[in-house]
Amino acid sequence: MVVKKPGYHPKGEAMTELYAGIDLHSSNNVIVINDKEGNQVYRKRLRL
Repeated sequence: MVVKKPGYHPKGEAMTELYAGIDLHSSNNVIVINDKEGNQVYRKRLRL
């Protein structure tokens, strides 16, 4: 995943709103990134 500086917006490129969350448990963690419409664009389960 590439993270750019806040406010960085190249000319001619559409800006996308993304929302990230993490669910913490004792045996594993789940990281999810959704777009503005609620579609899941990334999901990763991290086992501890």
